Amino acid sequence: TVTTITGTVVAGDGTTPLPNATVDLDFTGGVVVAGTGLQTTTDAQGRFRYVVAVPAPGTFTLTAHSPKTYATTSQASGTATVQGGTLDVGAILLPISILRGFATTGPSTPVQSVSAFVTDTNGAVTFADQVSQNTFEFFELAAGTYELTAVDDNSGLSAKVSVTLPTAQSVVTGVQVQLPIVGAVQVQVVDENG
Repeated sequence: TVTTITGTVVAGDGTTPLPNATVDLDFTGGVVVAGTGLQTTTDAQGRFRYVVAVPAPGTFTLTAHSPKTYATTSQASGTATVQGGTLDVGAILLPISILRGFATTGPSTPVQSVSAFVTDTNGAVTFADQVSQNTFEFFELAAGTYELTAVDDNSGLSAKVSVTLPTAQSVVTGVQVQLPIVGAVQVQVVDENG
């Protein structure tokens, strides 16, 4: 009989799901089955799942690692008291910050392909950890104020906004970087004869 162990990895605010976090399973007295191995990564909603053979009772420890620096970790543990079923460990809090935003041309037109980076007050530059079309994410930024720059990969146009992370566990989402609207001007040159 197997038991399914599930949970969610969340960022420093305790509620924001953390995608692509690595989760290790150390299980005393069990064998991991169903091809999941002893390590997995969280999905886009921060969820993970292990299927294990459980000689109840069996104790386990889950170690979640940041998607950016494997060294930042947090643990949860539990005991499978019966065989079969699903055991949800709930949320594992990773004490890291997230800065999440998106780029538009004008107030609402999504940029098709964007690059993003932040510059801290000392001039150090950090590129986005994840980029998808017009959205970007930074993980594990220190507390402080940053200049966030978004660049349209197709036109080269860019814009900047100031963003502050009050703590190293802050989660700041919905940051919009509005790039300038660019249009075409059609000109017709005529001589004195029209």
